[in-house]
Parts: sequence; C-alpha cells; structure tokens
Amino acid sequence: MDNELFLGNGSIEIETDELEVKNIDEFISAIKPAQNFEIHPLLNGNLSMSICFKDLTKEVNLTE
Repeated sequence: MDNELFLGNGSIEIETDELEVKNIDEFISAIKPAQNFEIHPLLNGNLSMSICFKDLTKEVNLTE
C-alpha cells in the first residue's frame, strides 16, 4: 500500500474566528483519545485547531 504509514489515521481540522469552551471537562474528554492536538492563531485573525487520531479504521477483506 502506498499510504501504509497513514492507514487508519484521521484528523479534524477547524478554522474559526472564535472558540468558546463552555464545558471544559467535556472538551478534554473529547480530545483525550487524540495523539496530537494543536491550536494556534492565523495571520488572518482566525484560529486553526487540529486534532489527530491513530487507529480509527481497520482494514476489512470483503472478498471472503
């Protein structure tokens, strides 16, 4: 496979002009399974947030 390194990985990327976390415990619970989480300001004034996960999918053999 060409993308074996990334097999099963996934990410969520969000760009927004505002981020408000109303329940910090739920937010932490949602991102806790992530292998990587980052948030940073962009030059256009927005925020960029990325959450990366490993092993989200599993290969399935449909020919059996």
